Amino acid sequence: MKILLKSILITFLFVSCGEEETKKNETKKNENSPELFVYDGEYFNALKCEELDGVEMRWMNPMDFPEDTICIVKVCASNGIVKSWAHVADNEFDGEHYIYREGGTLNTVILYKAGKQVNTKQYREDGTMYSQQENKNGLIDYTQMTYGLKGELRKTEVVENRNVISCEGLDCP
Repeated sequence: MKILLKSILITFLFVSCGEEETKKNETKKNENSPELFVYDGEYFNALKCEELDGVEMRWMNPMDFPEDTICIVKVCASNGIVKSWAHVADNEFDGEHYIYREGGTLNTVILYKAGKQVNTKQYREDGTMYSQQENKNGLIDYTQMTYGLKGELRKTEVVENRNVISCEGLDCP
């Protein structure tokens, strides 16, 4: 009975933590340039550490997550802003992981599902996306798309077993 109650509580906390947040933060095409992807979400600028509820850590290492951590873990900079924060469930990343530059603008958003990295988007300081990686098997097999300053697709690389097997686009060798 005690285990059932604990499971229900953990499930409730996980469901109530961040479900809406994920939907608010995405990359959208710019209407003026159909190829230009721009970050459109409230987490483009880093929050102050005290504004983000979560377990504070020195760095993001799943091996160091407190047991039964559900919700958010964060790493704070000495200037009081968040350097990185992520959704965690069952002691592994699950959901979005945000990484910020020193100045507080968004650098990277990594999407995890049950500890596996499935998508990574990297942004310039103006919020335009310059790189997107769709993972098939963690960091071993993936497709990497790189975008120019106007949002144009510059190259698409397919990587298998950490080796580039194909490259298409203007920036390919």
